[in-house]
Amino acid sequence: MFFKKYFHKRRQENNVLEALNDVARSGDIVYVDALRPRGFFSVGQTSEPNGNLKMQYTQLDTASLGDATFIVCSALNPEPLPDEGREFVSIFRSPLVEILERKSRVSAKEAMPLRWGLNDEEKKIALSVARHALELFLKEKSFPDTRYFSKLPLRFQLVTDLDVSLWVRGSLRGSIILARKRLGEGIAEAARAAARDSRFKPVAREEFNETTIEIFLISEIKVPLQKTEREKNSIYPHCGYLLTYEDHAGWFLPGVFNCTRFTDLKHFLRVLAWEKAHIRTPHELVEKKSHVVMFSVDDFVESFSSEDASRPLSLRGPMPCVSFSDYKRERDFLEARLRAAADWICRIQEPDGNIPPIVNPLNGTFTQQIDWARLAFTALALQKFGMTQESGTRYCETARKAEEYLEKYFIQEHFKPISLTTKALTYSYIAQLSHARGNVSNVVRVAEKVLKAIPALPFDPLLHAHMLGFLNLISDNSLYSGDIESMRGSVTQTLKEYIARGMKEEQGLVEHTPDLASFAEAVNVFFVKDPAFSKEVADWLAEKQLPNGAFPQSPKNNFTYTRGTSKVFEVLALYKTEYEKEINNALRWLFEMQYTKESSFFIDPAFHPKVLGGIRHDDLNQEAWIDSAGHTLLGAARLLSKKN
Repeated sequence: MFFKKYFHKRRQENNVLEALNDVARSGDIVYVDALRPRGFFSVGQTSEPNGNLKMQYTQLDTASLGDATFIVCSALNPEPLPDEGREFVSIFRSPLVEILERKSRVSAKEAMPLRWGLNDEEKKIALSVARHALELFLKEKSFPDTRYFSKLPLRFQLVTDLDVSLWVRGSLRGSIILARKRLGEGIAEAARAAARDSRFKPVAREEFNETTIEIFLISEIKVPLQKTEREKNSIYPHCGYLLTYEDHAGWFLPGVFNCTRFTDLKHFLRVLAWEKAHIRTPHELVEKKSHVVMFSVDDFVESFSSEDASRPLSLRGPMPCVSFSDYKRERDFLEARLRAAADWICRIQEPDGNIPPIVNPLNGTFTQQIDWARLAFTALALQKFGMTQESGTRYCETARKAEEYLEKYFIQEHFKPISLTTKALTYSYIAQLSHARGNVSNVVRVAEKVLKAIPALPFDPLLHAHMLGFLNLISDNSLYSGDIESMRGSVTQTLKEYIARGMKEEQGLVEHTPDLASFAEAVNVFFVKDPAFSKEVADWLAEKQLPNGAFPQSPKNNFTYTRGTSKVFEVLALYKTEYEKEINNALRWLFEMQYTKESSFFIDPAFHPKVLGGIRHDDLNQEAWIDSAGHTLLGAARLLSKKN
């Protein structure tokens, strides 16, 4: 579907002020503290020769934040906003920029703009409108009359762009975007049209009760994709994208990340141009001549698994928002989610004891048959978590079966090819697993193998931290009679020096960029032996947490994935009191990424046993990896342990 309002003369892509063209009015003052141009700008209007009004922004010599009606700032700006931001509402946010609007711009007599988002009651009404319209169409081939829409709340008379998507048993069966429609009528029209979207099988009358409705409200704030963002080649999964080229237009909403995967922004935009905008011009020309904007969406879907079956489920990107702030007050919620992760691992364990490392929810297959190190680690995490639960026998039994599988096929057999790094790391996890299970003889069996491998290992901070942890284990528990102190001292010194240098990367003192997950294990291995250094690393990690609770892959890369965040959470859990805020925020984000019956509306129910309880890898990758659940469970075991 094409929208004339978006076909325009090519704009200056680095001028963020154009994003406000559809909402600003004469007399507004915009403060820009991110991108270009910077400063205070007054808003006015001029008439063009054709009679149309054109927005005009004039830079001011003097102004203050108190005068600003809009603020354009860095999304991670640490500077406090006026009145701590209470007088402003966020109307757009990306990792690069955030746009805030002063609430007092709208009088008490006016309906709040839809770009401010709907509340839960309004979302509930919106979904009921869509379901009512869908039912009338499927069962009676009719449409709600004007009296029905006139009884809706005032905000449902406001005009917006929107989309209604229909899901049936995990398959997308229709998605229709409508432009410039009154909210109530637009939702009804889009729901009816989506049932007969020609790209999909028509939704049958008999499928009405199995249909899940998702609604997207599209903000009129359209922020141009910046040159720096193209260079970073990163996709923002919480934003929608619109690409225009000549008389073509194509849209991608965040729901697309529940249907397919993209390698990077370049691939994403090429698919958008080819499949959605139907552009057949060579990619290189489209990349140079097309105009791409991003926008916020208010995304919500029906929820049928909660106590209130009609409660809307709000989404942030492709996954739901979780209301979770204090694990002490919400202990039942916390333990239920953790047990769901542990139960998932138990369900996917094969009869012989192996636990496949990766599940693809979209087709219900295991992406990989075996991963020895992840198998050993996940069994260790499950054993530790099971030991904190009164009904943890099942978890410990699953760990026992995995231990026996590892003993039979990894310790006794000789695999080719398998790297020395994988061998050493797997043996280290096996030793910890066997020690946790009281199987001392197994620890002794693998000790020689690990000690023989350590001198030949290439340096890697995560690997050497685990080797140091293994040396501490066998030394502190007198499980090896030989002299290992010189080896332990050498590994300790090398590891500490490397990590100390890495933590200085922000001052430009080292060339490499540290990976947070790789450094995290140092918090654990130095926790007893060198608590001051352990705490120093923990402080450094905690400072890197993002506003959404996740931890970035590195200080110079805001990519977030659950294996990395769960690893940092795992070690911060050693300092239960000191990092309570960071722990709670990390858990909230991890639980947002966990598959539940509610959040799995895009997954075939036949695949649910292989998926529910697993934790999604990241917003762009739907796969569930066992070590994401493992790190979360190991951190939880530390939180729940009476010893901590």
